[in-house]
Formats: sequence, C-alpha cells, structure tokens
Amino acid sequence: MTTIYFVRHAQPDTSGGVNPEFTLTEQGKNDAEIVAGILYNRGITKIYSSSYIRAVQTVESFAESEKLEIIKEYDLRERTGGDWSKTDPTYTDYIFRQIDDFSHKAPNGESMNDVQNRTMPVIKRILSENESGTVVVATHGMALASVLKYYFPKFSAKDFEKIIKLMPFVLRTEFENGTIINYEIELAIRRVYPNNYI
Repeated sequence: MTTIYFVRHAQPDTSGGVNPEFTLTEQGKNDAEIVAGILYNRGITKIYSSSYIRAVQTVESFAESEKLEIIKEYDLRERTGGDWSKTDPTYTDYIFRQIDDFSHKAPNGESMNDVQNRTMPVIKRILSENESGTVVVATHGMALASVLKYYFPKFSAKDFEKIIKLMPFVLRTEFENGTIINYEIELAIRRVYPNNYI
C-alpha cells in the first residue's frame, strides 16, 4: 500500500505578479506551520511539489524539519486559466464549468483534460516509485481536482465548491494496485483569497 498526503497550498498573496509567482501571505505562512504539524511523525520519506512558489512554501517548513528534499514537478502546477472573460461571466463560473465539462477552456488556457493528462502520469510514477511508501504531494486546487476526478468520476462542481476556499487542505489517500482504497481529510482551513481573486 502507498499513502499519499495531497496538500493544497496555503493562502496565496494574489496582489501582484502572475500566477506562478504568487507567494504565501503571512497567514498562509502561519498555516504552513500547521501543515508541518499534521505531517509530522507520519513516516513520510519523500516530498513532491508543484514548482509554483506557493505550493513549495506550504511544505517547506516540514521539509526542513525532516531534512527532506522537495522534488519539484512542473506538471503538478495549477491549471492555466487563459482569457476566461471571453467564455464565462465570472472566474468562479469558469472554474465550476471546467469541473463539470473537462473539455471546456478559454483562449490561451488549459482544459481540465489538459491538466489531467499531465498530472496523472506524475501521480502514477510517484505510486510506482513508492510502493509501500508514504509521501507528500503538494499541489493546487484545480490540479488536485483533476486527480480526484480520475479516481472518482462522479466528482463534480458541487464537490469542488466544498474545497475551493480550503487553503491549506490535506487529504490522506491510501492506494493499492493503482486504486484509492481509503481516504480521509486531515486538515481543512477555510481562507478567503485576497483581493477577491475568487
């Protein structure tokens, strides 16, 4: 059995820069310490993370305390939104529509099919590299949704609405033969996005 702790990043500072460069707010940094406490003493031997700064920062404290390298995986990055205003009235509408229609995308953006086609090979490789192991995978809301939809085909916008403002969010999943056999929410902190980003 392989155990993966999926960690969605803590609260990002969306006041400046572009998506890959968002860092954590002070609140997000404080919450990252809570994440470290949740992950402590779980037998974790590897940490994988999206290469985006906010995901790395969310698991950085834990990595330092355990003296573990953060293995950066570019394909665990967040979905590229594109010019969503050309297809949907609000960004939130765009997000929920994408969850229920994996083919929907804005100009210059990714569909959820696109996201799933890059996240799942990484997840499958992590599982094959860590048979009987326990690892962390730090990622983002839409990227995580692409993974959940793969294992739970009925995962919908209504389900995503329950976690969209949970930052950080830690989900423990247990895998056997490439299938999730058990899962449990270990941490769910509700935070708003600064500047009404969502």
